[in-house]
Amino acid sequence: MPSDAKVPRDPVNGLEIARTAASLKDLTEGLVDLLDEGPAPFPLQPSAKGLPYRRQGHVKIEIVEGRVVLFPANLVSLPLLLFFAQRRRVWAIPLSFLRISASGLNIGLPSLESPQQFPSSSFTLHFEGLADIIFKIFHRATKTFMEIKQLETFCKVAELGSFSRAAEVIHLAQPTVSAQVASLERVLGTKLFDRLGRQVNLTPAGRMFYQYARRILRLRQEAINALMEFNQSLAGEISIGASTIPGEYVLPRLLGAFSEDFPSLRVNLKIGDSEEILELLGQEEIELAIVGMKGKGKGVEFVPLFSDRVIIIAPKGHPLAGKEVGWERLKGEPFILRERGSGTRRAFEEGLGRKGLKIFDLRIVATMGSTSSVKEGVKAGLGLGIVSDLAVADELGRGLEEVKLKDGDGISRTFWLALGKGRTLSPPAQQFYRFLLRSFEGRKIEG
Repeated sequence: MPSDAKVPRDPVNGLEIARTAASLKDLTEGLVDLLDEGPAPFPLQPSAKGLPYRRQGHVKIEIVEGRVVLFPANLVSLPLLLFFAQRRRVWAIPLSFLRISASGLNIGLPSLESPQQFPSSSFTLHFEGLADIIFKIFHRATKTFMEIKQLETFCKVAELGSFSRAAEVIHLAQPTVSAQVASLERVLGTKLFDRLGRQVNLTPAGRMFYQYARRILRLRQEAINALMEFNQSLAGEISIGASTIPGEYVLPRLLGAFSEDFPSLRVNLKIGDSEEILELLGQEEIELAIVGMKGKGKGVEFVPLFSDRVIIIAPKGHPLAGKEVGWERLKGEPFILRERGSGTRRAFEEGLGRKGLKIFDLRIVATMGSTSSVKEGVKAGLGLGIVSDLAVADELGRGLEEVKLKDGDGISRTFWLALGKGRTLSPPAQQFYRFLLRSFEGRKIEG
């Protein structure tokens, strides 16, 4: 295409975008014009053949079916492409990914498989000149950055309608206030105030920009406040509770990782059976709990966390060690159980119930208050034990053996993360709550 060829353009609220491209000569002139204005946001590196041009992974310029097309590689490069379009009006740019509205600038990267399609209907401007201001905020600021103090000064002048009164309120000399506003106008490339004697009024662009400036200042303060609260609150102690299995065999390993992430937090872990721990939660003595059964109270929220298997163990050399048996074969065997209130015992009783059996159908020789006691009783030959597979993972084959149940007779149960329903967790407890959910994310839950 000759360089003097006419390029059809679509006006879009003051911004003209060419749907067809100009010649390579025009492309080169456009790049030179941009570079003549000062340092480009990203260094331009032409290839040995002159095409394609690349802005170090940010922008790719290629010839597609005789047209020059610019491809944005990421969000950072989008304003640069639009700036080219505004200055030279020679670029073929896909616009379906950009929308400017009263709520701000919304961008979603498009599929670049079909650069020939440019649906201008998806590109709307609700404020005259808004595009120009956005371009200049992102690009002219590479030469002179906007500063927070300039925005604060601008907003104060806009609110008071006077440079002198604004200077008094923010304790600056009036020439300093005027200089800051003038510097901001240079950065944006637009006039923000009409000066009528001592009275100053916002221009249309100034009125629009004021809304964004206030939003920036509010967001800055919110960020400062949030970080201060975050830093101040993530210290101290978290009180949590756990039933025996998670408290003795799961949490100790996790607490090491949590301590590395949050060294200023101390975890106070209370261990008991599930009923005891849920009672502590109801009394608000702990903020979070991990238990092997759901309580009956309505004031607790339960989140499934992970699952285990409740298994039968025997001492090495026992006639049933390593064997696969059914429940009927086990009726005459001596058993060691956990105490009432234990989640492990509850899961075992529920498994029996599904087979039409009750706990009293077995020969119970001892009831013990901890899993460790059950294991020691089994090793001593007192009877078969009912434990979580997590509790004997390192001991099976070394003094203890599993008595396997026939297919379909196995028992699995869910461990629950419990917290008071409607109760607000402290910031440290919130962090630990999120940490637990991340730690068990994707783990299969059965039972």
